[in-house]
Amino acid sequence: MLLFGDVTDRLLAVAARLPAGLDPVLLTGSAVLPRAPLLVEHLPETTRPCRATLLRDRLRHLIELHGIGTVVLDGEPEDGLLAATADHPDVSWRWLRSSMWRRGQGLRWRGRSAAFDAVLEPGEFAAAGDEGWTVYDRDGVTTVAPITALDRADLLGREAARARLGLGEQPAVVFRGITTDVPGFTPIEPDAVALRAADLAVATASYTAYHELLAAGVPTVFVPDPGAGPDDQLARARFAAAAGAALCAERTADLDHVLALAVRPEVRAALAARCAEVAFENGAAAAAAWVGAAR
Repeated sequence: MLLFGDVTDRLLAVAARLPAGLDPVLLTGSAVLPRAPLLVEHLPETTRPCRATLLRDRLRHLIELHGIGTVVLDGEPEDGLLAATADHPDVSWRWLRSSMWRRGQGLRWRGRSAAFDAVLEPGEFAAAGDEGWTVYDRDGVTTVAPITALDRADLLGREAARARLGLGEQPAVVFRGITTDVPGFTPIEPDAVALRAADLAVATASYTAYHELLAAGVPTVFVPDPGAGPDDQLARARFAAAAGAALCAERTADLDHVLALAVRPEVRAALAARCAEVAFENGAAAAAAWVGAAR
């Protein structure tokens, strides 16, 4: 089995839950290769005119080298990959198709689902606020709950997480994709299992950061990244704020004002309580079962 994507968080969460005997190979163009107990193949950067040929040839090589029977894409079905699906009709091609596209963007990918044997959409807490093209392209699409690396039961409780990091009584803040000054709070860098050590988070509304922080119940100020391309981080952040599960600073210029609210203990307690009320399951196991069911 070959897992292909430049952003590997969801693929690794799925890989960790695959049935015994399925030993996946990960193909990624990420400059930082993940630390994971699986074989990782790198897709080098190239100029755009050469990209389709490089990807098509690389996929052919890996399919033949590893005897690949299933390819799972988490990303955009670019031309080189579509050519590879035609080259290898005996391979099961599966697409983990993102939702939450900015309105009017990504339309070039609409219709390319037909090249895949199956399409799965990782869930979004903010699905009701999705205005992207995938909302209207539902034929044959399977949906699971939001995919995170860990189930909520795998997370350490606050005291255990703080003990793991050697924290005292000083409030702690974790940053994901953005940094700023939060007076009175100690910056920490916990791994996913110890997220609950944080009393506050300041993060972009990327898929992984958004769902991991909400699932952990960490009071969070989401700051949408304007450079996130077609990913509608603003819609995610606004939805969490409307649900009472987080605060939203729509622009970095708004951050100081929003943080002045977020540092108040009663505000953070209300956000954590609301996260518990709207808690969602982890869709990684269901996605792994879907991948494992490939012919």
